[in-house]
Amino acid sequence: MAARIWNPVFYVKFLHDKADTTDVDKEIVREFSETDDPEVIPRNYPLRSLKRDGMEYTLYEDEFTQFKMNMGSSVYRALDDAMRSIKYDILTDEKKAKLLKNVITNAQETVRKTY
Repeated sequence: MAARIWNPVFYVKFLHDKADTTDVDKEIVREFSETDDPEVIPRNYPLRSLKRDGMEYTLYEDEFTQFKMNMGSSVYRALDDAMRSIKYDILTDEKKAKLLKNVITNAQETVRKTY
């Protein structure tokens, strides 16, 4: 499911034996296993409040649901695009981890700015 929202606490254990995992899921698990860096696992965004231009805004339930769906699908697509890049395969695991962390951060920030 492309719009899944990831939780790093359960992510690796949940996917370990799942047959329906995607290539993105498998690569995240592999990269985490290689680097032991939890930041390669996209985080669930539990906060209903966002700050913009110094003002705090609390999302209504339907807005929050849509926000989380947008966050999950945007992060997933960005990770998929990065992993499909020709350059990705030649990177070391440490450089892949750095790239994945940057991709996650940038995708999350892009979604936050739309709300």
